[in-house]
Amino acid sequence: MQATVLEKLYCDDLRQKKELQEALAKEKESFETFKNQQTEERSASSNCRTILEGQIATTNHMMQELQDKIASTEELLEVCKKEREELQVCLENALKVNEELLTSQHREAPTSHRQQGLMEFSFSEIQEATDNFDPSLKLEEGDYGSIYRGVLRHTPVTIKMLHPDSSQGPSRYHPEVFENFRRAH
Repeated sequence: MQATVLEKLYCDDLRQKKELQEALAKEKESFETFKNQQTEERSASSNCRTILEGQIATTNHMMQELQDKIASTEELLEVCKKEREELQVCLENALKVNEELLTSQHREAPTSHRQQGLMEFSFSEIQEATDNFDPSLKLEEGDYGSIYRGVLRHTPVTIKMLHPDSSQGPSRYHPEVFENFRRAH
């Protein structure tokens, strides 16, 4: 009986040992699975970290490029502002000069009109305009010469023919022509 009890104890110990070994094997397997999962997660985490660090580096690089572009754009903007100010000054000066020229032209208009209004004609044109100094076209006879009416280049005109023996001659004639022209315009 004692042998049976011992045998039974031995069998119980053996069964218990076998159960513990199976439980230990399961625990080892579970631990290895857990360890593999942890390793995979660490690896995945490391990969994610590497990817994120790469993205951060790329983002930092892009930010630096944008900051450089902003700085360059600000410099260009300053140059453009200075050029605009210089152009504005040039425009103001040009407008001022233009205004001065217009004012000067208005003051000198009678003289410039006189000069623009006077034309030179050939003697044959004048003869044709006065119908060879036809007496019927004579308007008046003065101390310095005769005045005729006529048409020169499709424009009605008065033509003064100086006397060849006139003592005053051209020196008195030119101011008189300018004075008549000024009165007419």
